[in-house]
Amino acid sequence: MEYQTIVLEKKDNISTLTLNRPEKLNALSPQMMAELVHALRDVSRDDETMVLVITGAGRGFCSGADLTARGGSQAARSDEEEKAEESADLTLKGFAREAPLILAGMKKPVIAAINGVAVGGGCTFTLTCDIRIASETARFSIPLTRVGFTFELGSSYYLSRVVGIGKACELVFTGRMIDAAEAKEIGLVNQVVPADELMDTTYQMARDIARAALEAAPKPKEIETGHYINDKPAYEYADPDYADYYNGPRKQALSVKAV
Repeated sequence: MEYQTIVLEKKDNISTLTLNRPEKLNALSPQMMAELVHALRDVSRDDETMVLVITGAGRGFCSGADLTARGGSQAARSDEEEKAEESADLTLKGFAREAPLILAGMKKPVIAAINGVAVGGGCTFTLTCDIRIASETARFSIPLTRVGFTFELGSSYYLSRVVGIGKACELVFTGRMIDAAEAKEIGLVNQVVPADELMDTTYQMARDIARAALEAAPKPKEIETGHYINDKPAYEYADPDYADYYNGPRKQALSVKAV
């Protein structure tokens, strides 16, 4: 697949996935979402890749879903515009379901190098990464209530685990923007570094992880995370779109959520 909105590079056992719509602060268009799912699957199946780094081009990491891709105004819309919106909605739902499952099941560490604004899905996308390193210029917000969205990209499962229930409620209920320093304070990111040191710091960590992963058996991520139920990512059972969420595994998933 030839990518138009992302860049995937592989070198020295490290894959780098760059969101590449800098003129839109790397907003998630339907095309980008489809390409991201394809690239994540590619990396997940690549035995040569020991670490995946995800970052954004330009001054933003990701500004969330590109709402302009949903067509024109509600008044006097053509059939083509309605079909375009329906297609965009389906792509968004598919991405929101598939991307976190791929990342949750990926048996290689994933580092998010957050170079700028990370809003909405751009912020919650990082929650499925194992390590988050932010530039001092990074900003974070989850304004779901302001735009009428529900939790997406596994954020209902991951956010409270990363920052705690109280802080998760605050971030979602208010939708306020926080800076990198506060993100570090509440545990949303692991490190905050100067903007010009972000990628050097990220790649140094990635090289250290790749070196250790090549020597380790089993792989460190399989030991450390272990978020699996019946050999499936636990997140899968917390997604209400899955039919078996309402059956037996639902109780098991809820007990995991309570830990």
